[in-house]
Amino acid sequence: MVDFTHINRRQIRRDQIRRTARASARAALILANIAAAAGLASFLIGGAP
Repeated sequence: MVDFTHINRRQIRRDQIRRTARASARAALILANIAAAAGLASFLIGGAP
């Protein structure tokens, strides 16, 4: 009899880590987009530095 609970627990843990990494990567992309939009807006409003 193979202990499937141990394997499943490890797989669940790996999925959680992967999901967290993907979420943080998406958040970083969103923050980068916001920063780029803010920089572009300030450049358009204020003109060249």
